[in-house]
Amino acid sequence: HSVDVYSGRGRLLCVITGTFQKPRGITVNARDQFLVTDTKRGEVCTLTVEARTGRAPDTRAHGGFQQPYFISAGAGLVAVSERAFVGGCCIKLLDSELRLLSVLGAPGPGPGPGLPLANPWGVCVDQRGNVLVADWSRRHSLLLFPRHGPARVLVDAGLSCPRGLALLPHGQVAVADSMHNCLKVFRYL
Repeated sequence: HSVDVYSGRGRLLCVITGTFQKPRGITVNARDQFLVTDTKRGEVCTLTVEARTGRAPDTRAHGGFQQPYFISAGAGLVAVSERAFVGGCCIKLLDSELRLLSVLGAPGPGPGPGLPLANPWGVCVDQRGNVLVADWSRRHSLLLFPRHGPARVLVDAGLSCPRGLALLPHGQVAVADSMHNCLKVFRYL
């Protein structure tokens, strides 16, 4: 129930406790703040950490989430995967101040109405504002929600349990497939 802060050389600087009940995902935004999801509290916490001491004198909680899991920041956007959204799972797309812009993958009208998410895990926002999602649903797929245009399935075969995502250079994405115990790399651009 903590976030441990280490120096660049691996020395433990600080343990941040008391703020979290079940921290799950973490990313860093353009202001060098840590954004941490807390699934039990339904919050995204913003931590401004002092580089020298590792202390977080400025910690803010942003509520209104239902089991937020993974989080990614890029292109002035923040994407949060939710696993208990009323009516289905989704990705909440936020601006840099964590204000809701849109909901991706929820049943019904909206971006990608033909691509509802069943069990979203990993999420990434690339430098163009495209959102990639690892969906551990019936089809175990990798989805792309472009900043402009319709959502589409990138990969729907060969993944057994896609969980984590990481962007690589040259339009590639790495997918952690926990059932196969491996990383798989795909081109998405």
